[in-house]
Amino acid sequence: MIRLILWCLCAQVLGTCCLASQPEPRFNVDGFRIPQAGEVLQFPRAHASHPEFRIEWWYLTGQLTAEEGRRFGWQATFFSFCG
Repeated sequence: MIRLILWCLCAQVLGTCCLASQPEPRFNVDGFRIPQAGEVLQFPRAHASHPEFRIEWWYLTGQLTAEEGRRFGWQATFFSFCG
């Protein structure tokens, strides 16, 4: 139990340090954010749309099996362009 408490405490401290060291957002001339290396994704918010960025895309993937047993994979990509 002590190990679990120590592990949770360390995770909290490291998480706080990582969030505190996030880079300052930068913007292009049109006012859209520019993605920066080192940004930490925060879920579940990161699952939603990000209108502050000019372009964004989502992937949907899956597998299908035909009646005779042949397997197929598929992917659909959706793009969002702002501005």
